Amino acid sequence: VSSYVGISTRPAMKAVLVGREERRLKMALLLAGGSYTQRGNVSQFLTDSLNPAFNNNTDWQGLFLRDAIIQNTDLSIGSAEEKFAYRISLNRYQEDGIMRGYRLTRMNPRLFISAKPYKGVELTTDIFLGITKALHGPGNINQIYPFTVSNFPSSFWNIDEQARKNYEGRNDKVRDDDRTTSLNGNTRLIINVLPSLVFTTSLSYNFGFSRRDYLLHRSITNNNRS
Repeated sequence: VSSYVGISTRPAMKAVLVGREERRLKMALLLAGGSYTQRGNVSQFLTDSLNPAFNNNTDWQGLFLRDAIIQNTDLSIGSAEEKFAYRISLNRYQEDGIMRGYRLTRMNPRLFISAKPYKGVELTTDIFLGITKALHGPGNINQIYPFTVSNFPSSFWNIDEQARKNYEGRNDKVRDDDRTTSLNGNTRLIINVLPSLVFTTSLSYNFGFSRRDYLLHRSITNNNRS
């Protein structure tokens, strides 16, 4: 048995001002460089600091980005005798995403069997199974995040608890089941007919299954429809 745990650190944050400091800077820039008309038509969003809808200090980077945990475990057991040998192994890997709500979980069991039922005859089978499950944050097909790597909304903007759950992938009304399963194997028969003549035949097989079931609840869609 072997295992390790690691941390994938979040990227360096952009230097931003939030809350009162952001409002002060924007007002100073507007007063210093804005025209008379612009200074006379300042948005309520910028001036109404007493309105609970506009006086927030949302840290968009800190809200969605995090240090992510990586976990890996390997387990194996086996035995070998003159006429029979086997080995069973299992690998489990899980990686949380830097963006909250994202995760990749992968399990890979493997079975190897070797049998020699008769003198000069050997039959081996090696089967490898792969199971992968992915979480996609909000669980929606289209991007819903209100920012990009180069453009963040104002920190004044109020985020209610439902929106926070959507962004962090904690909306339990959204179904997003993304699974991929694969089966790979090889079976080989070796017959030693003569010291200088060996008959070998093998069969390889590969099966892959990929399925994603999702249901977008109206709490996450723009048109308020499931």
